[in-house]
Amino acid sequence: MLGDNIHHSLDARHWGLVPDDFIVGVVQWIWYSKDEEQNSIRWNRIGRVD
Repeated sequence: MLGDNIHHSLDARHWGLVPDDFIVGVVQWIWYSKDEEQNSIRWNRIGRVD
């Protein structure tokens, strides 16, 4: 799980995996996807229904 302010938020990258019981929603569509290793946007994922 990522926060909405990627550069200044504490999210699953900091506090670890989220138990399934804590998840109350599902992804409707992907509006942004970045490959951190390549430091580039993953254009093939944007707008995709997941």
